[in-house]
Amino acid sequence: MGYSRQQFYEIGGTFSCTAPMDSSISCPGSEGPHPNRVTAPSSLVALALAVSVAGLFCVLPIDARAQQSGSTTDVVGPECADCEIVSVPLVSLGDAKGLGMLESDYNIVRVDRRGRYFLIGGLRPYFWVFDSSGKVTHRIGRHGEGPGEFSGIMDLAIDAADSVFVFDHSLYRVTVYTPDLEFARTFPLRLRLDGSALFVGASLLVNTGIHTEDRVGLPFHLLDRDGRIKRSFGSVAGGVYRADLQDIIDRRQLAQSTEASFWAARINQLVIERWTVDGRLLGTLHWEPPWFQVWWQPQADAETPPVTSVVALEQVADTLWVLVAVPGERWRSAIEPDGRLYRVTDLSEYQNAAVAAIDVGRGVAIASRRMPRLLQGLTEGGLAFHTEADTFGNPVVRVYRLEIHSPSTQGG
Repeated sequence: MGYSRQQFYEIGGTFSCTAPMDSSISCPGSEGPHPNRVTAPSSLVALALAVSVAGLFCVLPIDARAQQSGSTTDVVGPECADCEIVSVPLVSLGDAKGLGMLESDYNIVRVDRRGRYFLIGGLRPYFWVFDSSGKVTHRIGRHGEGPGEFSGIMDLAIDAADSVFVFDHSLYRVTVYTPDLEFARTFPLRLRLDGSALFVGASLLVNTGIHTEDRVGLPFHLLDRDGRIKRSFGSVAGGVYRADLQDIIDRRQLAQSTEASFWAARINQLVIERWTVDGRLLGTLHWEPPWFQVWWQPQADAETPPVTSVVALEQVADTLWVLVAVPGERWRSAIEPDGRLYRVTDLSEYQNAAVAAIDVGRGVAIASRRMPRLLQGLTEGGLAFHTEADTFGNPVVRVYRLEIHSPSTQGG
């Protein structure tokens, strides 16, 4: 997928956690002008905003109980100390002018079964489509609230038939396009999407927190084709609302595993669960490499390095690719004081990317590597991408194919 929201807190230098670790705050009841909105008591509003606790919406009660099962595998390795993970340049997306001119330094890429690249960025009210060679073919959407119009695109999911589902963060709705990119319909999104969305087989799955009594601590929500929640599951927090930790408890990076199962990684530690869409936990991968520092309450100050954070997952055959943002080796030189906080002046120096490949069948890490560039996400087929400036300063998205090179494949 792409960056976790935690990275935006770090980059913006606005994240601070002040609630005590041992505090437990009960989910408040529904009140306020919106019938589905949960409003926290006034004493908690500032704290909730400080940690960006979002998604405070109620929905109709359903059976949200998950079947907890499966075993935990302690990942060992990497087993190939001489192997190297390389990023092979594949295609560049974005032009210096015209229809394909991009506007954001942060972009998300999706790939459909026809080999087309779909790109969204910076909560813009439109998205781009490029063919397999990187040539722009469409820029779809405009600002507004009518059919085919958007306020801020948060995510985009593509189903098995190549229909495109576009999630509008501000209008709380999903717009559907046909495989031929014709407008089909819209439907309301009955939750606030703060995580990611993907299709698991024919099932549309989203990750976000819904902080109501019956759904708090359930990070996964299965939607029907009209946006109604069919099932919420994945409880690990015991139904307790934690204003100091809820974003960490709720947030996952997702990747499809099979037609009926998916991977879900926590952002603050390498704990990767495999779930079915009917709410069964099949198993958990647990890995503690020395370069991943587990965290719970990050601080935004000039003396604390950026957190190590899981950015994206993608499974290809039996290999699960894991993308992690790690502190840059020269992160101190990439920040400047800004009042009580700081601002990042060079993101590529502030954070780097680490990529790992795990054999999920054996529970063994094959290889891992700190990359020379900050990759922004992974997408279908084991592709990675990041945004950089071209010679004219315009954003361009570079797409790479991740490969593992061993001494034998290099003739060593």
